[in-house]
Amino acid sequence: MSTDNKKTTQPSKNGGIGGMDEFITGNRSQKVVSEPVPTKKGNTKSFAFSMPAEYGQLLDECMLKATNARVNRSLLVRIALDRLAQLPDDEFKEVVMQYIEKDS
Repeated sequence: MSTDNKKTTQPSKNGGIGGMDEFITGNRSQKVVSEPVPTKKGNTKSFAFSMPAEYGQLLDECMLKATNARVNRSLLVRIALDRLAQLPDDEFKEVVMQYIEKDS
Protein backbone atom coordinates (compact mmCIF):
# COMPACT_ATOMS: atom_id res chain seq x y z
CA MET A 1 0.00 0.00 0.00
CA SER A 2 1.39 3.39 -1.00
CA THR A 3 1.13 6.41 1.26
CA ASP A 4 1.80 8.77 -1.66
CA ASN A 5 -1.16 11.17 -1.94
CA LYS A 6 -0.11 12.60 -5.31
CA LYS A 7 -2.56 12.04 -8.15
CA THR A 8 -1.19 10.68 -11.36
CA THR A 9 -2.46 12.11 -14.61
CA GLN A 10 -3.28 9.65 -17.34
CA PRO A 11 -4.29 10.36 -20.92
CA SER A 12 -8.03 10.60 -21.37
CA LYS A 13 -10.08 8.95 -24.07
CA ASN A 14 -9.83 11.97 -26.36
CA GLY A 15 -6.00 11.98 -26.24
CA GLY A 16 -5.60 14.91 -23.82
CA ILE A 17 -3.97 14.85 -20.44
CA GLY A 18 -6.36 14.24 -17.58
CA GLY A 19 -10.08 13.89 -17.78
CA MET A 20 -13.17 16.01 -17.63
CA ASP A 21 -13.16 15.93 -13.82
CA GLU A 22 -9.65 17.34 -13.67
CA PHE A 23 -10.58 20.06 -16.14
CA ILE A 24 -13.69 21.08 -14.21
CA THR A 25 -11.97 21.13 -10.82
CA GLY A 26 -8.94 22.97 -12.16
CA ASN A 27 -6.59 20.12 -11.28
CA ARG A 28 -4.12 20.45 -14.13
CA SER A 29 -0.66 19.00 -14.14
CA GLN A 30 0.84 21.59 -16.47
CA LYS A 31 0.58 25.28 -15.69
CA VAL A 32 1.77 28.10 -17.90
CA VAL A 33 3.67 30.70 -15.91
CA SER A 34 4.70 33.91 -17.61
CA GLU A 35 7.79 35.90 -16.75
CA PRO A 36 7.16 38.82 -14.37
CA VAL A 37 6.85 42.15 -16.14
CA PRO A 38 9.15 44.84 -14.74
CA THR A 39 7.38 48.00 -13.62
CA LYS A 40 8.50 51.60 -13.42
CA LYS A 41 7.39 51.88 -9.79
CA GLY A 42 10.86 51.33 -8.39
CA ASN A 43 11.33 54.82 -7.03
CA THR A 44 7.85 55.63 -5.78
CA LYS A 45 6.99 56.34 -2.18
CA SER A 46 3.59 56.17 -0.56
CA PHE A 47 2.25 59.31 1.13
CA ALA A 48 -0.85 59.67 3.24
CA PHE A 49 -2.57 63.00 3.73
CA SER A 50 -6.04 64.20 4.52
CA MET A 51 -8.20 66.71 2.73
CA PRO A 52 -11.80 67.86 2.93
CA ALA A 53 -14.37 65.57 1.33
CA GLU A 54 -15.15 68.18 -1.32
CA TYR A 55 -11.65 67.70 -2.75
CA GLY A 56 -12.23 63.97 -2.94
CA GLN A 57 -15.34 64.73 -4.96
CA LEU A 58 -13.32 67.04 -7.21
CA LEU A 59 -10.79 64.27 -7.78
CA ASP A 60 -13.60 61.88 -8.72
CA GLU A 61 -15.07 64.44 -11.14
CA CYS A 62 -11.68 64.90 -12.78
CA MET A 63 -11.34 61.13 -13.13
CA LEU A 64 -14.66 61.04 -14.96
CA LYS A 65 -13.57 63.84 -17.30
CA ALA A 66 -10.56 61.79 -18.42
CA THR A 67 -12.65 59.20 -20.25
CA ASN A 68 -9.94 58.22 -22.74
CA ALA A 69 -7.15 57.70 -20.24
CA ARG A 70 -6.55 55.52 -17.21
CA VAL A 71 -6.53 58.13 -14.47
CA ASN A 72 -6.51 57.60 -10.73
CA ARG A 73 -6.37 59.97 -7.79
CA SER A 74 -2.63 59.60 -7.41
CA LEU A 75 -2.03 60.65 -11.01
CA LEU A 76 -4.30 63.67 -10.61
CA VAL A 77 -2.39 64.80 -7.51
CA ARG A 78 0.91 64.41 -9.39
CA ILE A 79 -0.45 66.45 -12.32
CA ALA A 80 -1.60 69.22 -9.97
CA LEU A 81 1.78 69.32 -8.21
CA ASP A 82 3.64 69.42 -11.51
CA ARG A 83 1.46 72.31 -12.69
CA LEU A 84 1.96 74.22 -9.42
CA ALA A 85 5.71 73.71 -9.57
CA GLN A 86 5.78 75.24 -13.09
CA LEU A 87 4.23 78.52 -11.90
CA PRO A 88 6.50 81.52 -11.41
CA ASP A 89 7.14 82.32 -7.74
CA ASP A 90 4.78 85.29 -7.59
CA GLU A 91 1.88 83.35 -9.16
CA PHE A 92 2.55 80.37 -6.90
CA LYS A 93 2.43 82.59 -3.80
CA GLU A 94 -0.80 84.18 -5.03
CA VAL A 95 -2.48 80.77 -5.48
CA VAL A 96 -1.29 79.60 -2.07
CA MET A 97 -2.57 82.77 -0.40
CA GLN A 98 -6.00 82.32 -2.06
CA TYR A 99 -6.30 78.85 -0.53
CA ILE A 100 -5.04 79.97 2.86
CA GLU A 101 -7.64 82.73 2.94
CA LYS A 102 -10.34 80.33 1.71
CA ASP A 103 -9.60 77.83 4.50
CA SER A 104 -9.56 80.51 7.23
